[in-house]
Amino acid sequence: MSGKLLVVLDPGHGGRSPGAVSRSGLREKEINMAICLAAYQALEGLAEVLLTRQGDENVTLAQRAALANAARADCFVSVHCNSSVDRRARGTETFCFPGSAAGRRLAVLLQQQLVRSLYLPDRGVKIARYAVLRQTRMPAALVEVAFLSNTVEEELLRDQVVRQNAGRALARGIGEFLGL
Repeated sequence: MSGKLLVVLDPGHGGRSPGAVSRSGLREKEINMAICLAAYQALEGLAEVLLTRQGDENVTLAQRAALANAARADCFVSVHCNSSVDRRARGTETFCFPGSAAGRRLAVLLQQQLVRSLYLPDRGVKIARYAVLRQTRMPAALVEVAFLSNTVEEELLRDQVVRQNAGRALARGIGEFLGL
């Protein structure tokens, strides 16, 4: 490591776990990876960046947290797409672990940047005890970029430009959090 701040980006799911799958077959794991790669590129030169997975591979939740902990990351961001039985559900939401003031600040900055960039409804910052938030020892947030179960948002997530914008928005939020 070069002494730069270290960011761990977690493209949710992968391998046998596709995550949410839209009616047309769009798989969350592929969108998450594309968004993380865009964030990775936007952060290059500003911070060291590690991905919890390099391709379409199985990585457990515990392994994701352990990688970030072992690397002594300065922050951890897990990227996901939402899904609901209510196909009208829309928007972006971000989660942080209860009692983590730094995690909440990271989540707020990520949420603000995503909503500004994607123009989706702001579902807010929420508290959750997800494994990757609970098991990491650094400020951590989990973003749900948009709903794959909503046909309008599915089409947005299919668009490479939207994925790039989401990744750059995450990079801006991380940069603001870390003072880059």
